[in-house]
Amino acid sequence: MERALSIWPSRFDELVCESEKGCRLLVSKDRIIHGHCECCESLTFDVEQNGDGSRSDHLNNIIVRYSARSKDEIVDAARKLAQGAGMSEAEAATAGRDSVQRYEWKDVRDQVRQSYILDLRFDHPDSNWELYFSLGAERL
Repeated sequence: MERALSIWPSRFDELVCESEKGCRLLVSKDRIIHGHCECCESLTFDVEQNGDGSRSDHLNNIIVRYSARSKDEIVDAARKLAQGAGMSEAEAATAGRDSVQRYEWKDVRDQVRQSYILDLRFDHPDSNWELYFSLGAERL
């Protein structure tokens, strides 16, 4: 968790996370306009107890809400975030073709196999375009 917080540009507040296994939920509300989230993020970490009594945090889900004046801007943001998460450039290039999209892929990093599910939603409720980006990861 500390690594994710060190590279993420926002300040987070921790909320209560209800899970039998244990988790941590961090949220950031960078840009709220008239009670509406224009730029917000949440990070959810699974917390596991190690054999020696220490705890390990594993990033399980990232949600980003981002708005911009043009659809091109939010599609570009979605593609960059998806590629940063390990999606191939070719597959990320298809983001933005539909208003709702789902992607699934598997990856191996640091000898850990993971499965990813990415949900994207592109909306235009008012003068701004909005991106909803939800990336879930599960160790295999």
